[in-house]
Amino acid sequence: MNWEIAYTNSFEGDPDAGLDYKTPEEIKKAGLTVISGRVPGSFECELMRLGIEQDYALSTNIKNIDKYKDTNVWYFSTFNAFDYSCLHFDSLNANAIVYINGSLALKTNSIIKEYEISEGINEGVNTVVVHILPSGSKRFVAAGGITANTKGIDGAVIVRRQRKCEVKNGYIRTAEIDKEKDCAKIHFTAEVYVRTDCRHELSHLKYRAVVKDDNRTYQTEGDVFGDRIDCFVEVPHPKLWWPKNYGRPCLYDASITILDGGKQLDIFDSKIGVRTVLISSTGENANDISFTVNGNRVFLSGATAGPSELLKCEEDARIEDTVSAAADMNLNILRYEGAYAPESFYDACDKNGILVIQVMPDAESGFTDDIGNIKALSEEAKYQVSRIRNHSSAAAFSFCESRNKVLSGIFESAVKDNAKDIAFIEDTYCGTASFGNTALSFESISKLGMFFTGSVSDVSLPEAGSLEKIVEKTGVGSFADENGNLAGNVSCHIGGSSKETDPSFIAKSISFMFSCEDKTNTEIMKMSQIVQAEKIKRFIELYRANSDRTGGIIAFDLNDGHPLISPSVIDYYLSKKIACSFVKKTLSPLCLMIVKADNGEYNLYAVNDLPYGDQITYIVKDLTGGSSLIKTGISDIVAFSTNSLCGLSLTPGHFYQITWTTRAGRNYSNHYYFSSEDNSFEAYSEALAKAGYGENEKPKAQTK
Repeated sequence: MNWEIAYTNSFEGDPDAGLDYKTPEEIKKAGLTVISGRVPGSFECELMRLGIEQDYALSTNIKNIDKYKDTNVWYFSTFNAFDYSCLHFDSLNANAIVYINGSLALKTNSIIKEYEISEGINEGVNTVVVHILPSGSKRFVAAGGITANTKGIDGAVIVRRQRKCEVKNGYIRTAEIDKEKDCAKIHFTAEVYVRTDCRHELSHLKYRAVVKDDNRTYQTEGDVFGDRIDCFVEVPHPKLWWPKNYGRPCLYDASITILDGGKQLDIFDSKIGVRTVLISSTGENANDISFTVNGNRVFLSGATAGPSELLKCEEDARIEDTVSAAADMNLNILRYEGAYAPESFYDACDKNGILVIQVMPDAESGFTDDIGNIKALSEEAKYQVSRIRNHSSAAAFSFCESRNKVLSGIFESAVKDNAKDIAFIEDTYCGTASFGNTALSFESISKLGMFFTGSVSDVSLPEAGSLEKIVEKTGVGSFADENGNLAGNVSCHIGGSSKETDPSFIAKSISFMFSCEDKTNTEIMKMSQIVQAEKIKRFIELYRANSDRTGGIIAFDLNDGHPLISPSVIDYYLSKKIACSFVKKTLSPLCLMIVKADNGEYNLYAVNDLPYGDQITYIVKDLTGGSSLIKTGISDIVAFSTNSLCGLSLTPGHFYQITWTTRAGRNYSNHYYFSSEDNSFEAYSEALAKAGYGENEKPKAQTK
């Protein structure tokens, strides 16, 4: 379908008065501004593509979207149809009115779900008009909190012929595993819809349920009774799906087919992973939860992710890179907030062995709990839960009950009624916590509970190439003035605000370790990233070394959905910040780390979050000004343990490297920086390079 877009800001009184255009002819006669359009897409993206508006991803241009908040937008097109044709919308996240051939066909209210229109469609040429009202829809970016009212059609729109018989609402459950028999029972349920005019000729339907991998195929067949299929397929010696660091995320192809006389009428298929996920509450604290996958205890390490692009112009193309980067950092769980994660996100997490906690969107994403919306919200929640439930990466849905009990009840019911094997849990995100130099201790960590969710880092500058795209102007000299503060000529978005802001407070964050005085722009960027990375690293290590924690940790923001100076570790242009390298090392499942105890002493810890033990040979070196040996040793490390190996005498301002080798000959490394009142950025950078943190660990910035 070839789409056009019309729009206008001109009205008197009621913004909808006199704007009830129902056909493309009426729109064109009205003399509205008309541009070419793409679906899926948004009106704002088309303005940017055509050069009518500057790139919203540069500088503070995103604020220009506000001038279109009262704009009426019409998407319109023509399409050819045959008998029993319908118009299918994958998603229409907007307050909209849809007309088919000049007649009202559908009204929507920003509920994110599929829509299908069959009434009023004729054989031959038809017209469709989608009038998107000024309220539009709101998108939310977790990192930075920028919102933007946008207008568009989120999903594909296709004309399809209604089949004689269709499979709907397919659900493939994989959570029944018999360890004694080494067998998995895969349950299939689905609804069967038979077109009214075909019921007399389709009275003896059969189904076929199939589970297969590259080498084996298992299936069952039977008669379809009524409008529902309920069956199972047994898979002997199943290859289980495991989160990263605990095994391979094995996937099967599963399908259920409707047959008539051996002829396929319809099929529902999905990639599935055979696994069980059990989330157990272990105390009064909402954070006191533990995770068991396939009957084995796991420690989950992760981050908070969100939409990878505010306007979703090219979101799917960016998701694979973002999730792959998370897997490379040894992350095996992501908390997704700000929207319902798209299929491409779950597909990538399925493939990479990353579990997902889906935070149900609330009023910050444009939803309200008005009584009139409860039915619509329930319908949306049911649709989204049903869409997500077949993914092996789907570990839990969550929502904070204290924010809105009505919404919490709607979401919990949707999960319990439509996804029997997926938990609904309280969202315990603590927000941003900046601990400074001394506040972190074993005592403070033990109060956080067994599973921590929050953000423990300050904002940092993106990579140099990304920053040049973000800033409105760079000025002639350095970002820093003679007092070591970032200059006020840098105009860009700061995390948590969509306003034009002077980012001079970055210097305060950098002062945690370094001084900005007499530093170049590149050095200031690196210093801000180092401070962010050290804070994330220090918190993770204190948490992991605390013997009371057993569940997991989500301690930072993963990605930016818009160019920002933010706490995320991957910037909008998909460049990894220094924290990515730090996190990868400090989240090694068996990791050695130097931790300051509550009594002020420094100890070398070995933390093992794997279900098996190992023997390690370790070396501790001081890399500041040379490479002097501090400590060596051999130690047996048992499964799921925290071990204090020895005490260490450290010198302020020095950079220490820890290396260890496992029994199998695998080599790992980590570091510890003993911050002082007079830290040298040059000495730190030299030691960082000696420790193997080089430019080769960071991919070059990718442009949109």
